[in-house]
Amino acid sequence: MSNIHLVIPDSHAKPGVSNERYRWLGKLIMDVRPSVIINLGDMADMYSLNAYDRGTAQFQGARYRDDIDAVKEALHELYAPMKAFNKRMARNKKRGYKPRQIMCLGNHEHRINKAINSDETLIGLMSTQDLGYEEYYEVYKYLDIVPVDGIAYTHCMQHKNSAQMIGGAHQANSLLMKKHCSVTVGHSHLLDYKTDTTGLGTRIHGLVAGCYFEHHEGYANQSNENWWRGVVIKHNVNNGDYEPEFITIDRIRQEYGE
Repeated sequence: MSNIHLVIPDSHAKPGVSNERYRWLGKLIMDVRPSVIINLGDMADMYSLNAYDRGTAQFQGARYRDDIDAVKEALHELYAPMKAFNKRMARNKKRGYKPRQIMCLGNHEHRINKAINSDETLIGLMSTQDLGYEEYYEVYKYLDIVPVDGIAYTHCMQHKNSAQMIGGAHQANSLLMKKHCSVTVGHSHLLDYKTDTTGLGTRIHGLVAGCYFEHHEGYANQSNENWWRGVVIKHNVNNGDYEPEFITIDRIRQEYGE
């Protein structure tokens, strides 16, 4: 069987925004049956912990619990098809579908840790575990690098010996030049892809995977139009090499929307 990775970039579940896109994606997952599902983080928007907008009119009414409920509903929608399938298989005493599932926490989930670090009275009152990710995923800390089949996955990649992130106009190429291996990141909401070979002839891939939501973010203004919205399927993954398939959210909606 082909080794398939399905990459879910920043999807930003938030109060007031429909989670139906997760239902569509859950159906796609059951059709593709990837070996590994990698969620690149920022699945939770956590606007209530946004330090930049605190005190503004639009921030009024933002609540931590509402943010948590939004992402838990998103998880339910995403995994409802898989759970229903596995229940049917269990009733018939057949093997279900259980891919490896990885969550690389993003900077938006990390807002929870930053809030705790800035106010010790919050210790024990909030945690990234409130998001409910552990029910579905192996969960890795923000900026952890997770190697899977020769590919380094993380929400965003730092320069060596620096807190700065590898970015820029040719980010995918920079990832390859700096890390010398296949790397996949999210964070910027842009799509960038570059492939090359090492001196030994091993093919490596640099991928910046876009985002998975339809709504526009007010803070981004015209940048919203530059974002690529969809998911990436990597076919025949082997030692860092793969065949990429880019599937837009428009296509997913057309095929799986009700």
